[in-house]
Amino acid sequence: MCGILGIFELGTNTARQAGPAFAMAAALRHRGPDDEGFVSFDGDGRPVISWGPDTPQSVRAMLPEGSSNIRETSMETRAILAHRRLSILDVSPAGHQPMVSPDGRYWICFNGEIYNYVEIRAALEAQGETFVTSGDTEVALRAYLLWGNRCCEEFNGDWAMLIYDRVNHSLFVSRDRFGIKPLYVYEDETRIAFASEIKALLEHPEFQISPDEDVLTNYIEKGANEWDERTPFVGVRRFPFAHFAEISLTQYSDLKPQHYFQLSANRSRETFDPTRARKFADEYFELLKNAVQIRLRSDVPLGCALSGGLDSSAVVYLADEIMREQGADKKLKTFSLVHKDPKDAALDESGYIDILANQIEFESFRRSPNVEDVPEIMSNVIRHWESPPDGMGLAGFVTVGIASDLGLVVTLDGQGADEVQAGYHHTLISYLGGLSLREFFREATALKRNLAATPSYIFQLIALGFLLNRAGPRTFNLVCRVLGRNFRVHSTALGGELLRSVGEGLVNLVHYADARSMYYSIESRMPFMDHRLIEFSLSIPDCYKVHNGFTKYFARLAFDGKLPDEITWRKDKMGWPVPTARWMNEDLAKWTDEKISASKILKGLGFGDRVFSKKLKPRAMNVAIWHDVFFRNQP
Repeated sequence: MCGILGIFELGTNTARQAGPAFAMAAALRHRGPDDEGFVSFDGDGRPVISWGPDTPQSVRAMLPEGSSNIRETSMETRAILAHRRLSILDVSPAGHQPMVSPDGRYWICFNGEIYNYVEIRAALEAQGETFVTSGDTEVALRAYLLWGNRCCEEFNGDWAMLIYDRVNHSLFVSRDRFGIKPLYVYEDETRIAFASEIKALLEHPEFQISPDEDVLTNYIEKGANEWDERTPFVGVRRFPFAHFAEISLTQYSDLKPQHYFQLSANRSRETFDPTRARKFADEYFELLKNAVQIRLRSDVPLGCALSGGLDSSAVVYLADEIMREQGADKKLKTFSLVHKDPKDAALDESGYIDILANQIEFESFRRSPNVEDVPEIMSNVIRHWESPPDGMGLAGFVTVGIASDLGLVVTLDGQGADEVQAGYHHTLISYLGGLSLREFFREATALKRNLAATPSYIFQLIALGFLLNRAGPRTFNLVCRVLGRNFRVHSTALGGELLRSVGEGLVNLVHYADARSMYYSIESRMPFMDHRLIEFSLSIPDCYKVHNGFTKYFARLAFDGKLPDEITWRKDKMGWPVPTARWMNEDLAKWTDEKISASKILKGLGFGDRVFSKKLKPRAMNVAIWHDVFFRNQP
């Protein structure tokens, strides 16, 4: 987990970029406090290596003669790369970046992890490659040099990377399959720049960046949208996930990213078969265990987030099992959000954490959110997410803060399972919509029995499912819009809806996970985001995802008899809740109203006198905070 930056002149232009590059890289320090490195290329492609104040002395000692302090570099350049390092694998000076190929031609800036780097390295060594480091960055570079853009298909991991060819003045850009690692682009007539965060691009004095009013208005009305190319900043766009680009910078006309990965979902209808269900469950268990195992590869302290739900409990179970198999002599550390305020007793999951602790030995660390901390936390949330989020994002920031206080540098987190396993209650509408009438009434009866929710909520799900089942998606969406219901479907196949969820809502969640962990200089690893696991889950027929009133049926079956039944067959769903509505209407009501009423950006968007609904009020507040964070001094 690191921060990367690249500024590239187009055509044969050169410019003095070292000064801006230093300030831009400094804006990424939280992503990589352990080391920083720079390399500039003159008009003929000759590299000049530089170091900064955070470059360790051990690294400076191994830099070639002629290396200099970046703040004293004033040469005309046609390209400059900068890197901020959070040391995870091969924490020695050998892992310093930017890293160069053996022939001195290609330079890589890499952010993320290739979790199967051990296996890829072995495959490359079998083809004659040799290595001088033990980390994954060199593996990524050598894989590209040997396999070209096909290397992306071989990687199992989370990454954003730039590989610069100094001879041809060309660039290879790539981002992981699901958008876990961010990468932003700024482009004008003379240059193109890439950075891990928008904050870095804002530091360049010549980049013309301003609020995008259309994007902000769309956010208030429809919610967060991290999967879109556009950002709330005019002039900055997201490099698309699951894409690569091969760019000739001397003959540049347009950035043309190409897909290297696309998901598909099983839309077939099948009758439930207990034998096949068991087969799917066993295969899922082995895939998840391997996903956890390769994400335990680390040379720094590691721990697990634990909510008390099925997904995080499964990760803790497997991590503990693998560590014991490997002979680890330390207990696994877990960190959890809990609620001690009696008003929020219904949100507290301590009991489930205790149940798991009675079966597995781990060190449990817990913390409760404090409403007095919300204003400061919200500024930090939005500063690091860089786009206004849905909700407050408070739970994650508080929880990862525990990991930071424990000195953890790597965490295993549970994002990604619900989106592909039908874990959210609203996906039941699509499932019910695709059933025969006989199956519909059988499953509806089971939902009443096995879904822990209010009778009115369950009735609403069943009624909407029946509407979709009888009327189809077009009429369903029309009726929901007329009734003011926040539901919209594209098909009566659950698999299709889950596929859309992975490409949209899940992209929001993994972006938030990366940004909040990076705030604390921690690497978040998500086993459920292993592409093999997502492809497998989407390939399973719908009847094994929802069965007998239980969501995520095959995943529950996989841990039946392994985790306590109270967790495996738990009927409610929370997901680190915080009492947002109560706080905004009580403790934070005055602060929220003042933020909204004083906001220049909301007035500029035409929302100055609007009374916001309960749903839109947090979004309006987030836009006000966002503008204060990034454009407070703008007239």
